[in-house]
Amino acid sequence: MERLIPIIKTIILCGRLGIALRGHRDDGQLNDEVDISGQSGNFHALLAFRVESDDKLLKEHLVKTNKNAMYISKTIQNTFIDLCGQEILKTIVSEIKKIGYFAILADETTDSSHQEQLCFCIRYVSEDAFIKEEFISYGAMEFVDAKSITEEILSRVASIGLNIDNCIAQCYDGCSTMLGHIPGVTTRILIHALLAIYLHCASHRLNLVLNDSSKLTEIRHMFDIASAMINYINDSSGRRNIFDAQFISYCSTRFVERHDAIIRFCSNISSIV
Repeated sequence: MERLIPIIKTIILCGRLGIALRGHRDDGQLNDEVDISGQSGNFHALLAFRVESDDKLLKEHLVKTNKNAMYISKTIQNTFIDLCGQEILKTIVSEIKKIGYFAILADETTDSSHQEQLCFCIRYVSEDAFIKEEFISYGAMEFVDAKSITEEILSRVASIGLNIDNCIAQCYDGCSTMLGHIPGVTTRILIHALLAIYLHCASHRLNLVLNDSSKLTEIRHMFDIASAMINYINDSSGRRNIFDAQFISYCSTRFVERHDAIIRFCSNISSIV
């Protein structure tokens, strides 16, 4: 088992840094000449780098172990990743149980394959008084009606060993499926968790308000002028070099990027004028 430590540590490193593990072909034995170049994936490249850096434990494992017991295939990678995920989840759940109470957050969306996915998170206050929001799971949904979503949320809460009675808040978007007074998810969850008040995302509400306010003629013209000016400056390297700060392109859909773009524009308004 000691020989697996370098392999497991490499997988954990990739996970912490958000590095994808696989390449086009990452089955079979490690090939120093090919793998160090990254052609067989980041995971194999990092293993080859460790061998090149004289990791004796890993080198001995790869040289002396049978080909069918290398523990570096894509299947083994996924197994180790899943085990790491289980340990992380245990730590999160243990911390929540110490506090006792938590809030649930859920949102459904359609992925690139047109499959409905439900993302499930939990928000709680840690023992050292820090607010934490932890991603728990996401998974495909065959139906996205209120009944199906409610059952899925209750199932996920139970599957990680938490008691829905200790849920004191539920946070979703404002669509009728989630917020409907009679058939909505909010009402259905309240049957199982009497303390689970509903909270709409404040940032989302603010964005809706700002979108509506931007329909006013004066505000709409201001955004149009700012967007046109930002694009005009960014289209020329010569014009960009005049300003100390780099302007951010105005995004009509992402309110965070839109905020940053306008703040950057306003901070340089004297130079622009």
